[in-house]
Amino acid sequence: FVEILPQRGTRVTHVDIPSCRQAMFIRRALECEAMRAIAPRAAGRVMPRLEQNLAEQKLAVERGDGVAFFRCDIAFHDTLLSELDFDRVRAVVEAARGSLDRTRLFLLRTPQRQYQSYVEHVAIAGALKAGDAEAAHRAMAEHLDRVLNEIELRAAQNPEVFAAATRS
Repeated sequence: FVEILPQRGTRVTHVDIPSCRQAMFIRRALECEAMRAIAPRAAGRVMPRLEQNLAEQKLAVERGDGVAFFRCDIAFHDTLLSELDFDRVRAVVEAARGSLDRTRLFLLRTPQRQYQSYVEHVAIAGALKAGDAEAAHRAMAEHLDRVLNEIELRAAQNPEVFAAATRS
């Protein structure tokens, strides 16, 4: 996140929108497909952990605690991916998510985005609880698409933070 300029100093790099798009593409492909695999067995094992996480998310939203919400958001997605028991898939998603963390922290600071993410997470969990793989897939896709749309909107509003939003 810091660029070294030889014999001149350092500067904070801009957030690269094409890299964000690629990271979200990876997340969307893997996390949406994960919902199809998890849904048939989610009602028993994973639901208590998701419901606890959602309660913590709700509390973070009510308190306006962006840092706690960010942690809960990561834990929500990690809980889902842990159900797959595919270490490489989890590692790829974590790497993609890691390249988005600075941007997600910027976005998740707003109470509106925190609340919207919470609502989207509730929809994902509800579809999983019902064992509805297609609804869970759709809810995850909508969630990740909304995050990317918000990233692109923020890039347009804050050009000093984001690199040029060219198509990759």
